[in-house]
Amino acid sequence: MKTMYITLIAFLLLFQACNNNTTKSKIETLDTIGGLIVNSSNLPDGWVLGKGNEFVPKTKAEQNLIAQNNTYIRALLCGNIEEMKRFFYKESLDYYKKYYPDYSDDEILDEFFLEMSSGFVNALMEYEKSDISYNLYVDDVLREIEYGNDYLYVFGICSRLEGYKHDTLTYLHSTESDVTLGISHNAGKNWTFMAMTDEVPSILIMYYPQHVVDEVMGY
Repeated sequence: MKTMYITLIAFLLLFQACNNNTTKSKIETLDTIGGLIVNSSNLPDGWVLGKGNEFVPKTKAEQNLIAQNNTYIRALLCGNIEEMKRFFYKESLDYYKKYYPDYSDDEILDEFFLEMSSGFVNALMEYEKSDISYNLYVDDVLREIEYGNDYLYVFGICSRLEGYKHDTLTYLHSTESDVTLGISHNAGKNWTFMAMTDEVPSILIMYYPQHVVDEVMGY
């Protein structure tokens, strides 16, 4: 089961890349955001200075998608696994049971979320020590598919760091987004989510016709 977002990998590497490769003699000449040493020349690939552009919802379905994804993200960053389970696309459990035949549904969900959430929580603690805040935000909705009352929206999630640079609130954001799938069974009122991994077509084909799967995947 693939649960690790590329955003998390980039997030975990950023602090090390910016700080650990900088000698003490250089620290005094570099800009900092909180305790993170940054300038345009030492940022890793995929990170730039700036707040980044958040997607602005235009419909009620998009508003619900963003609001509920934000709730899911807060649960992820706080390690609230029970809250995260509320937004898991539970139909996919039928697919994942082949990997965990002796697990209950709850045990599969615990397996699914523990590693991903603990990685965020542990890294957040390190950033907080350096007076840096971290968040995720939706930067774009890439595809919107409607199949009866089922809405399947493909959207991107980016990372943002913020801290004070010379008493001015300053931001870094990732330029590469994690592609995520939101699924609603009631025309956009309630949403569940899963990362767009190579397992998604095998999961969706259990419940949707091939043309819907192809539209979701962008084929």
